[in-house]
Amino acid sequence: MQHYMRDNCEQMFGVSATSSIGQSMIEKQPLSTLDDRYVILKTLGDGRYARVKLAVDIYKNKQVAIKLLRVGPGVSKHKALECLIKEIKILSDCDHVNVAKIIKASLNGVLTREYLPEGGQEGAAQQYMTHSGETALAKPGQGGSAAGMLHGETTIRQKGNVCYYVMKLAPFGELFKLIENTDRFSERIARSLCYQLILGLEYLHSKGVAHRDIKPENLLLDKKCRLIIADFGFAIQLPKVSIQEGADQKAIENEGLLQGNDGGFHYHRMVQRSRMVGSEDYNAPELISEEIYADISVESEIKQKSEHDNQIPTTCAASKKQVSLYDPMKADLFSAATTLFLMVMKSQPFRKAHHKDPYFKRLCAADRKPFWNIFKNIQSSSEFKDLFERLTRRDPEERIGLAHVLNHPFLLNSDKLSQCQLLDEFTKRHDILQKASMNLVENQKQKDIALKKAAMSDKETLEAIYKDRELFELLRASSWQEIQGPVNKKIKKIWKLRKQKKSKQIMLQSQDELSPFQKTLMQNLGASKDEIQQQEQELIQKMLEEQLYLESLEAQKHGADVTRPSTDRTYSGRFQSFDE
Repeated sequence: MQHYMRDNCEQMFGVSATSSIGQSMIEKQPLSTLDDRYVILKTLGDGRYARVKLAVDIYKNKQVAIKLLRVGPGVSKHKALECLIKEIKILSDCDHVNVAKIIKASLNGVLTREYLPEGGQEGAAQQYMTHSGETALAKPGQGGSAAGMLHGETTIRQKGNVCYYVMKLAPFGELFKLIENTDRFSERIARSLCYQLILGLEYLHSKGVAHRDIKPENLLLDKKCRLIIADFGFAIQLPKVSIQEGADQKAIENEGLLQGNDGGFHYHRMVQRSRMVGSEDYNAPELISEEIYADISVESEIKQKSEHDNQIPTTCAASKKQVSLYDPMKADLFSAATTLFLMVMKSQPFRKAHHKDPYFKRLCAADRKPFWNIFKNIQSSSEFKDLFERLTRRDPEERIGLAHVLNHPFLLNSDKLSQCQLLDEFTKRHDILQKASMNLVENQKQKDIALKKAAMSDKETLEAIYKDRELFELLRASSWQEIQGPVNKKIKKIWKLRKQKKSKQIMLQSQDELSPFQKTLMQNLGASKDEIQQQEQELIQKMLEEQLYLESLEAQKHGADVTRPSTDRTYSGRFQSFDE
């Protein structure tokens, strides 16, 4: 493990293994293994309910990303587990190039940690007090502790149960970090990424899944610079509705149903409005707590103070039923638009989509020039502005849908950007990011420890934490068999189908390509592909005839009757491989 860390120190920490900083970081790293299969290397990112780790699958010698359930102070562990289970179930049913690929999941994983405690035995005792798992001390010669053998000191070994899932690694990491630590994207780069994002959303929506937390922090880039939609903790699977044949399409739409890709099934499109979903910076106005249509009079107008003193008419005849329900798929597209804006401008378009926000008011005005004047120093195309405006209308009914987005002039021909160009762009940005993010994780750990100590000193908070732990254990006990059994079987089935599909594509590619023999003939004779294949067949036919004739001559020596084979004889058997 230590050798692996030294060999990959620069990739993992952004520093050289030979430097004093690099050596110190390697020595301080605990040796952590998960289910005796995954060796934990470092933290890739922290979320509200989980922490993502870089790990090595020692069975396959491949790097993977592992999402471990981990909650900060003041966050319900039970609620976090609910989100993780929902995320696992949704991802286990998805198979798309722009959606995160889950490999394995477990609610009862065993995490083993071996490291040198600060302060020797005293440090070991302190670690025992702050860890809920099983802890043991190991001295030199009393166990195979890698850290102990390396340093000749006492090590501490901990075991604890964890909930996690393993997914395919996206080496370039979060889109947000790439933007934050480098520069804004050109429209050409942003167009390519936005196009992939919309394709991913189109797939999810066709399966009745709304993400509900689209933002750059939840978008990753894999080794081929493909955009990956991740973090489905707030996602929702819409309930299916079976529709009889011959049902009126207009009536179906009026009922708020969505056509799915599962035959005759449709999905209930409208869901209960929730304030605890997504991120306020990217949420649609129908999700902002203060932006309630019922509180706004039909006749009222929101005045905007700008150089033109524009006014925004806010006619809205929503009923109480409409206020409590919303379309999460329209909200996904709103969030996608704010993400696109951040890519191009390296700035949020507004603080939040609320009628009192001065930037959002300008965007909702009949004359949007005052809004774009704020960003006049950054050159942007009219197509980009038009798409952003159409996706961020305050009224969800006025926003364009997925089909219109894919056919919008801004996104047309976006897939023509070469992979080499994207790879070159993001390799440079990732190198800058690696140097800038060395101390971020360590600082966050110190903050969490301080908050945890403060929370544990309050009696009421302590009781709430114990109650939450009870609910957490009940949920884990009732769900772990389903995750270990049916869900993991479904994941394995998807990976098997992926391999079969890939093998089939390789076979089809090899059929379409000319053999070296055919290419030589084409170069020498200047013939077309069809002519070359015909000439090849004729040549094979003659070779077969000559072979049969020689065999007949050999047979004649032994007294057998011989006749020259007919020229209309067809070849078969092993020669069919030229055609197949």
